[in-house]
Amino acid sequence: MKKKNYIVFQLIILTFLILSISINSFASTRVLRIGHLLPIESSWHKGCEKVAKIVEERSKGELKINIYPNGQLGTQKQMIEAVEVGSLDITMAGPSLLGDYYKPFKAFDFLYTFKDYNHIHAVIDGPIGEELKEGLLETSSIRILSGWFAGTRHLTTTKIPVFNLEDLKGLKIRVPEFSTFIDAFKALGANPVPIAFGELYMALKQGVVDGEEQSIENIISMNFYEVQKYLILTRHWVNTSIQIINDMFGRACLKAISKY
Repeated sequence: MKKKNYIVFQLIILTFLILSISINSFASTRVLRIGHLLPIESSWHKGCEKVAKIVEERSKGELKINIYPNGQLGTQKQMIEAVEVGSLDITMAGPSLLGDYYKPFKAFDFLYTFKDYNHIHAVIDGPIGEELKEGLLETSSIRILSGWFAGTRHLTTTKIPVFNLEDLKGLKIRVPEFSTFIDAFKALGANPVPIAFGELYMALKQGVVDGEEQSIENIISMNFYEVQKYLILTRHWVNTSIQIINDMFGRACLKAISKY
């Protein structure tokens, strides 16, 4: 019964979408929502603003995008789940969380896997990326739009600088809520503490954790430098942010844009 109700719910959403973006629709504009975690000063937000502008221009105003930064719509995991069920249109996802729907994505979060921007995007935009996109669609309602470079991540600490693994031993390091990261920092000798991104500043300030790891942009845009003393350029993770859309929304929107 539960599965049947879910299918009915999905069909209702699809019907609504087709009607809402049809040339003969009574509503002239279809509004989409993008949710992400970072502040409006971040490159993520500026990128979303650029996408919103292009989409509105190319659809002649038929499609409009509203942007919700700073985790207004929930944690990254919650927003991905919302995209999967169709209650949120678009969000930016960490590959490891997409691995909850299609396991091979978790390989993107192994430390020291990619050398730089060119390396990781050669994978995302090449045959391997296409295979991953198809696999994700087979196991979920999530369609990948693109991958954005999200910086190279480094370690920051409060109490001591880290020059070797012995210095890292026993330090409480905040990590994303990814099993791959938890396992990796355990193997390095640290005590990994998964904390939601929106709660990280206060966790650092209150001494709940001794350090964290982020891209330099995130360290600056989230003011982590105010509550951390040392920056160690470990370059342990070349990061990508993957833009995802509910598959039914995605197909309908692409159809609308293709008219112009």
